[in-house]
Amino acid sequence: ESLLLQGLSHLRRIKQKAQTALIARNPHELGRSLEVLNMLDLGELTFIMALDRKETRGLHVRPDYPFTNPTLNQAHIISRRDNKIHSQWRPY
Repeated sequence: ESLLLQGLSHLRRIKQKAQTALIARNPHELGRSLEVLNMLDLGELTFIMALDRKETRGLHVRPDYPFTNPTLNQAHIISRRDNKIHSQWRPY
C-alpha cells in the first residue's frame, strides 16, 4: 500500500506541474496538452481504485491482500463531485 500511496503522491506532483506548465501554440498542441491532462486524471483514478480494492483479483495483485474477497464481488463505482473523488461499491 505504501508504494501505491507514494506513486499517487508523485503523480499528483506531476499533474500539478503539468497544469501550470503546459502551453499550446496551435490547435494541434492544445489537443496534445489536453490528452496529457486526461492521462494524468486517468492515472490518478487508477491509483485511487487500486488503493480502494483491498484484495487480489485477476490481474490486480496486492501482496498485502493476497486473497480474493467474495464480498467485493460487486461493481466498483468512482465519481467526481465538488472536485473531489468518491468511490463506492454497488451490487451488479
